Amino acid sequence: MLEERRRKIVATVEDRQRVSVDELAATVKVSKETIRRDLSVLSERGLVRKVHGGATIVQTAFENAFAKRVRLQRAEKEAIARRAVQLFSPGDSLFVDAGSSTAAFANELARKSGILVITNSIEVAVRLWSATKENEIYLLGGRYDGEVSETLGPVTLEMIGRFRADHAVLTVGAVDPGYGFMDHSVEAAMVAKTMISHARSVTVLADSTKLDRPALVKVCDFEAVTRLVTDSAPPDNVQQSCERAGTEIIIA
Repeated sequence: MLEERRRKIVATVEDRQRVSVDELAATVKVSKETIRRDLSVLSERGLVRKVHGGATIVQTAFENAFAKRVRLQRAEKEAIARRAVQLFSPGDSLFVDAGSSTAAFANELARKSGILVITNSIEVAVRLWSATKENEIYLLGGRYDGEVSETLGPVTLEMIGRFRADHAVLTVGAVDPGYGFMDHSVEAAMVAKTMISHARSVTVLADSTKLDRPALVKVCDFEAVTRLVTDSAPPDNVQQSCERAGTEIIIA
């Protein structure tokens, strides 16, 4: 499969730091021309750096926090993304916020068609657009934060208010069983909160390292979330909070 092959290419580059086109062609068993096309797409997505004759990892002395987060729990986030994308169909409209989990989700969503996405994440928009031109994308304006390649602030919130989407697909910083869904950024929490208020249902993507822990800012109560997609069974206290609120837990 196309995206599965590209995931293997990225994993190979990250493992070896630098890989030639010949080595990648032998590893994934496709032609060198196909590898070059894949590397062009992956380079546009910011997942590898295309160089003469091959590819290297995307890493500099000033690698930002988002680039580092993408590498953490990567397999878990990809599994969550593959499961979550099954919940949506052509004709759906989705708010999608910024984060490493929603970036992984965008990779999978790009394999579908006929979906309208409204996002404040440049990363999400680029990944959707690079893989296919078959989904409609609205990129929200606002103050640009290059750390996570997202837009934030009053202009972003005002633009969200112009839409009414079927779903909001969100990532969070933490899930606190006694307090709700949390984030580490006040502005990011406000974007998520506003998306929730303008969507008919809410899906949160959170790997198991985010469960049963606190963060700085509350995004919403458990009752506001339709379903939580995670990679393993949550701790009992998180599961109980979800059950009381009617939040469905989906294990990838």
